[in-house]
Amino acid sequence: MTINELADKMIQMRFFAPEELVSFPGHIPNRGEERVLLFLYKQNSHIMVGDLTDAFGLSTGRMANILRQLEEKKLISRTQQKDDKRKFEVALTKKGIKHSEALFQDLQEQHQKFLKQMGKKDAEELLRLLEKAVKISDSHS
Repeated sequence: MTINELADKMIQMRFFAPEELVSFPGHIPNRGEERVLLFLYKQNSHIMVGDLTDAFGLSTGRMANILRQLEEKKLISRTQQKDDKRKFEVALTKKGIKHSEALFQDLQEQHQKFLKQMGKKDAEELLRLLEKAVKISDSHS
């Protein structure tokens, strides 16, 4: 794998890593607007609000507040489902995609710098071990 691929993999893995494992460079917020934007960006598709709420383990009220703020900033759009007026689908707007790309690029650069300093072999070993740690942590959840 290239350093770029390793950094992308590390970022993706850190979205779901326990708190103890996220103290590497490149702050990924645990909750909030930036985390939702990055999640939507990496999903690269529309998602139902309920599925998004479940993915983050947030209350529906907290997720509604985050989505309202993102919508006010014109970073996302919410579309009511025709068959069930209680359900909404969320997607990034063009402005949201551009903003998310910048956030992700910054994370990518920070992770690349960190991984380059470790060297390719050690970076691959670190990711292998972190993946193992996440699997072990998940099995205890």
